[in-house]
Amino acid sequence: EIIFSSNSLNADMEEYYTVINNDTVRYFNGNSTIIFPESEPGNYEVCLVASNFNQCIDTLCQTVIIDDVFFIFVPNAFTPNDDGDNDEFFPVINNYEEDSFELLIFNRWGQLIFESDSPLTGWKGVHMSTPVKEDTYVWKINVKSKTDGLIYSYTGHVSLIR
Repeated sequence: EIIFSSNSLNADMEEYYTVINNDTVRYFNGNSTIIFPESEPGNYEVCLVASNFNQCIDTLCQTVIIDDVFFIFVPNAFTPNDDGDNDEFFPVINNYEEDSFELLIFNRWGQLIFESDSPLTGWKGVHMSTPVKEDTYVWKINVKSKTDGLIYSYTGHVSLIR
């Protein structure tokens, strides 16, 4: 949601317009609030057209950049029993720098038992080719957001259920 206000001088009529979805033109009068779709990040051109009663028209266009939303969802349990459902532990993540991702899994004694540099490569509940016991394990994720360029560190636990 972005609030637009005009500083036009001697304008009797002001109107904004922007193109949404590459084919829908939306018009807004005067000082307006425009809601851009979060589900469609991109560059949107917003134009202000100001005119007066003498038919003097002026137009100013600027690009508004709507970034994709950075989010991460990490499940708290998985069941690596080869039944095809929930067999692998991995986060669901959006709008991150791909070369910045790190997933670490630790056992209850703090020993690193798994690491991955891709959220698509999850933990299958094994350590050194041996299935680990049913237990709760600690995970840590380090990742850089494309939205704000910051590096985030998350920690939590996951229950492995056989």
